[in-house]
Amino acid sequence: MITSKKEIEASRQEQKQAKIDTDLARWKYFKSLEEHKVAIKQDRLKVESDKASVKMAIEKEKLREASAKMAIEREKWRVQAEEASAKKMEQECKIMLMPLGDLDDQQRAWVLSMRANIARKATATTQSENGNESV
Repeated sequence: MITSKKEIEASRQEQKQAKIDTDLARWKYFKSLEEHKVAIKQDRLKVESDKASVKMAIEKEKLREASAKMAIEREKWRVQAEEASAKKMEQECKIMLMPLGDLDDQQRAWVLSMRANIARKATATTQSENGNESV
């Protein structure tokens, strides 16, 4: 079988084209694999970012709740302090207004001592408040 130069050249051209087509198909396949890998990495990064955002939102909510609880506790303490102060003031008023006629000498001495202490504290408080106002 003798083939002409044209046929041999045509056969070579077909082989070259077949190799080019094969290489091109292989290149396209590997390119699509790489694109798929990149897409998977991007999806993973998005999922990690979403996880971080959710975690941050949860932490912010925990902080907000803790802050609200602290504010409630501070308010409870303030109310308790006001109630204690009001109770003390009520007791001091009873002592200051207590009639001395029905008391024995020891009771009268205690009431007078308590009145003196109450008056001393009231004077000191008034002086410190007046001192703060003038500053």
